[in-house]
Amino acid sequence: MKVYYDVTQLVHHQGSITGIPRVMHELAIRFMEDDRFPDVSYVSWVKDRQQMLYVDYDESVKNRNGIKYTNKEKKNLQIENKTSEQESAKQNIHEKTSLQKLLKRIHTKLSSVSPRAGHFIERFRADIVYSKYEGIQPGKGDILFIGHGEWWDENFIDYVLNLAKEGVQIVQIVHDFLPIFDPQFSGHSTESLQKYSEKVLPVSSLVLTVSEHTKKDVVRWLKQKNLPQPKIEFFRLGDDFKYTKPKKPVLNSLQSSVIKNDNFILCVGTLEARKNFMIMYYALKLSIERGQDIPAIVHVGRRGWKTENIYDIITEDPAVQKKMFIMGGVSDEELAWYYQNCLALSHPSFGEGWGLQIAESAFWKKPAIVSKTTSMPEVIGEFAAEYVSPYSSDEVLNAIIRVSDKKRNDSVRKKLEKYSPFTWDESFNQIKEYIREFQ
Repeated sequence: MKVYYDVTQLVHHQGSITGIPRVMHELAIRFMEDDRFPDVSYVSWVKDRQQMLYVDYDESVKNRNGIKYTNKEKKNLQIENKTSEQESAKQNIHEKTSLQKLLKRIHTKLSSVSPRAGHFIERFRADIVYSKYEGIQPGKGDILFIGHGEWWDENFIDYVLNLAKEGVQIVQIVHDFLPIFDPQFSGHSTESLQKYSEKVLPVSSLVLTVSEHTKKDVVRWLKQKNLPQPKIEFFRLGDDFKYTKPKKPVLNSLQSSVIKNDNFILCVGTLEARKNFMIMYYALKLSIERGQDIPAIVHVGRRGWKTENIYDIITEDPAVQKKMFIMGGVSDEELAWYYQNCLALSHPSFGEGWGLQIAESAFWKKPAIVSKTTSMPEVIGEFAAEYVSPYSSDEVLNAIIRVSDKKRNDSVRKKLEKYSPFTWDESFNQIKEYIREFQ
């Protein structure tokens, strides 16, 4: 039995490794290191080619140095060290590169006139680019392990369905079903995820969910759709985080005067409607109205989908400019500093597939204000300082006031000393036990 691990989303991910790519990375390393999987291959979907191609583990997966495709039999198609062959290879590369540039120019001009002709030229160019690589050919009983899935690509869906018909065992990870049950937060991904799930989940040999809540969502949705239910299992994500030495970020004079040790509430995640950062704004405005002094609020994360109004309201309100800060472009080392120095974490999200930020707060022994919806109560359970409704600014404000009390805060931190992180090795072992049933 061979395992083909689809790492498409991981090898295309740029910047700090977070979220789903982080999960894929941790599991990919353990697949490679485990003796039970001596014949694991790492593959990526190439849309232009409509194939899965092998990728180099060390370069593309372990060290994340970009996408490097390989030929399974002839690793990097090394040419023997002979001058004539080297010159011939250089000439071939030059000719192919020149042809590719020409085809790209033709494609650009043709696409506006005839999309069909432009598509044909693009496919021809892709055939040249990837001609030295061969697509994977899984056999009956082999496993295609999909860490995410190209929901939006119907060719990818057809590819998976064809493999399933040929007896390949599909193992699909579902990170969350929020785009289906809460489409108001997800935009265009709702329809594509639903189509993908309707076709791929019923033919899967195993569906893995990252929370019990998501498992219940998947079961409920399949029943609503009258679709066959495959074997569905929950595995817990690891939270034994490893950070480099914290590094203090460069702050301007106002930020430096406010963002100090144990003097601010931290929020981590993409600035978007689903993360519900606006309720922190409402809680702060409420505290000002009531004459209550609360710590500053610092949001760390990039700006996400449809955030213009959220960003403008917060940054242009003079009443909160000395109390609320949005910090983008933060490195892993700087994020570690924010965790290390915050008073507490606040995560009032409307919904999560899991909620790694909550686990990170426990790792740093920091109290957490956690939304009591979806999967979030599963993450650290009783170790959270406060559970709140994501719809109540009153609850959020009162929770901030309570975690700001030094005696209460010290008590929570002492309790967190007993929190034992769940390791990625344990997480992988859960998956390994499920897959053992195939052998």
